[in-house]
Amino acid sequence: MSNRALGIYREPEFSPGKVEADAAILDAVLSELKREGVEIQALDAVSFAAGAPVQADLVLPMCQGPRALKRLAEVEQSGAVAINSALSIRNCYRDLLAAGLESAGVPTPVGALVPTGDPLDARKLAGLDLSAGVFVKRGDLHALAPEDVQRAADRAEIESILASFARRGVRFAYLQQEVAGRVVKFYGVGGGTHFSV
Repeated sequence: MSNRALGIYREPEFSPGKVEADAAILDAVLSELKREGVEIQALDAVSFAAGAPVQADLVLPMCQGPRALKRLAEVEQSGAVAINSALSIRNCYRDLLAAGLESAGVPTPVGALVPTGDPLDARKLAGLDLSAGVFVKRGDLHALAPEDVQRAADRAEIESILASFARRGVRFAYLQQEVAGRVVKFYGVGGGTHFSV
């Protein structure tokens, strides 16, 4: 087992309403590692990204911002093992996620990444039926606020939501065809139920 572990807290802007809960998860993991004799350190993402000294064999990152991920990649290159790697975290951004799932053969609803400040380009929308319900999602990260994922019934509604995203500084959106059905979320956490309906 590694004898030095570093935990990196998630940036508050990526954890709206869950800052304390996310910190508690990381603190609990670090506490268990300490109990096993591992030397632990914890940093906020800003300090980590700014170059705070790191002496770790194992890195437990909850950070998501570009500066912290860049630093995480550097720490990985110096030999530390990260759970999860900078690349795996970056691949969860929506601009890469859809393409990654498609190239891996994972069936997903049809979608398209579009700039929020430009008119809709019909070529990018091939395969989408704009009148059959489309979800408009912020095109970078997961939803940080309720308005980051909205259902649109038609082209006019899509354009209105895109304009709203652009005003908020969200440069890209992911349009994804609505698929009727039951939503089931899976959480891989032991000691309790794994599904939420």
